[in-house]
Amino acid sequence: MNEKKKLLLKQKPRRSISDVFKVLSSGNEKLSISNVQVFLKEGDDLIKSGEFDRAKESYDKARNLAKQLAGFYGGFKRFV
Repeated sequence: MNEKKKLLLKQKPRRSISDVFKVLSSGNEKLSISNVQVFLKEGDDLIKSGEFDRAKESYDKARNLAKQLAGFYGGFKRFV
């Protein structure tokens, strides 16, 4: 087996464009940009009502979800 084939076998499998679209589609309700916005608004409302610990939890959820989405959007570079 040549070196190029060995390197290809060691690499992680690449996602297809259809896999990326499945994640970003409206069918996946949890993993969406609108849910990041919901968590941010919830955090803002909780800050206004003085519930700082719960607000932090909501902001943490927004941040974690945004990181996941950024990973999927970063996958688009392969297809452009």
